[in-house]
Amino acid sequence: MSGHSVSKHEIPKETDRVQALQEITALAPNDVSAMCPLLPPKLHRLAEVRSRLGISQEDIAERLTVSISEVQRQENPETDLYLSQLYPWRNVLETSVGELIIEHEEIPCNPIRNRCQLVKVMKSARSIFEETRENGTRVLAARLIADLTKLMPELVEVSAWPTIGRSREPKSPPQSVFSRFDSLIARQLEEE
Repeated sequence: MSGHSVSKHEIPKETDRVQALQEITALAPNDVSAMCPLLPPKLHRLAEVRSRLGISQEDIAERLTVSISEVQRQENPETDLYLSQLYPWRNVLETSVGELIIEHEEIPCNPIRNRCQLVKVMKSARSIFEETRENGTRVLAARLIADLTKLMPELVEVSAWPTIGRSREPKSPPQSVFSRFDSLIARQLEEE
């Protein structure tokens, strides 16, 4: 045993524990803000993501095999949902659970977003380097390119923004090759 003595104030009385449990169980099951005042009032973005994708509540109810009123209850951003309730939504909305919980911009460290941003910065730096004729600007652009390459070595292969239209490799076929030809138009052309 250590020499540390425990005072009466460190251990809550049994009556205090019982009273606290009674208060918590008396709350509505979805009144999270009362039980956890530090949680934000908005716990998820189900309704926001659903409406952004243009999917109706009726479609969601059908796909989740629940009633529309249950969909409305779950969509309430203050409703505390289990992960087992979020996964079916994720599948129906074809998105990640992370997007259903918080905004992408609010995610502190999103490596995919960070990489995309670095690619855009590299494209801009290469465009500045290629298009400017001023030595000072070219030197700064070259330094920026070197620094970005140190951060992410695969940026070496990133080219500048296209100056006219959409860029493609000289040996790659034009986009018209990939467009579909309507068979109805083909029959009409054959008949003429």
